[in-house]
Amino acid sequence: SQIAKQRIMEIQSYYSSGLSHGPPSSYVLFRLACGSRFDASRDLLWYAMVGVSAQHNAGLLDDLGYQHLHGILEVHRGKLFPLAPSRDPNNILLSNDGLTQISTSAE
Repeated sequence: SQIAKQRIMEIQSYYSSGLSHGPPSSYVLFRLACGSRFDASRDLLWYAMVGVSAQHNAGLLDDLGYQHLHGILEVHRGKLFPLAPSRDPNNILLSNDGLTQISTSAE
């Protein structure tokens, strides 16, 4: 069935994303809240971001796994904070209108 194929793809994506110790519990809690009838709160998003960053800084999550989880959280951040700016990999601050760019590099 389509649901089974989608679940298999999610599992393959998880194991190929560089996660060696599993995602932080704060991230799992946030994803569970997103999938429930209760909406994920800003606080849960914050805890998930801190948990992912802390696990990466502790060496329990490699760069690929961090980028994968960060990308997922960034999508949710854009939904919960639609006017908040985001950063691209080149360290340029981008507004959500796509027009304003401020370089934050040391150059």
